[in-house]
Amino acid sequence: MAPGTEVPLRVLVLEPDPDVRGLLVASLLRQRYEPIVKLEAGDRPPDVILLEPSNREPRADAEHAWRLHPGLKIVCLSIYPRERALEPAGTASYVVKPTVNGLLGRAIASALGAAPDQLAGEKR
Repeated sequence: MAPGTEVPLRVLVLEPDPDVRGLLVASLLRQRYEPIVKLEAGDRPPDVILLEPSNREPRADAEHAWRLHPGLKIVCLSIYPRERALEPAGTASYVVKPTVNGLLGRAIASALGAAPDQLAGEKR
């Protein structure tokens, strides 16, 4: 957590494969993020979205969240190479699967404009 705060960064995980989603949630928890897999009415908005952009349903969910919260950053995490046609508005970073914890954390930090050593699940 950031000094003086108990609020972890919320990461909305929009991954269609339940096994991969589970691994991502576990990885984010180890890095002290607060992973969420569904937005509920009245919830605090996510700080960043982790998205598999090659699937239409998660991409539509990300675009909806981005319209509700303009400026929300999106980190795309895909098995496919980067192609701008797949990236929704708000995409700040792109990672090709498989990835490791450190790379995922660096991509989230980069999307939020922070140095990786300044951000490890901490809301500043």
